[in-house]
Amino acid sequence: MDTRPRHARVRDTGDPLHAARAAEVTSLWRLAAA
Repeated sequence: MDTRPRHARVRDTGDPLHAARAAEVTSLWRLAAA
């Protein structure tokens, strides 16, 4: 499952890290015992 950030700093174009924050994607993995 992948999700993009939804916090306020993603929309803040004055933030020096705006481009990096807007491009990030978090992937959630579920591990199972084999």
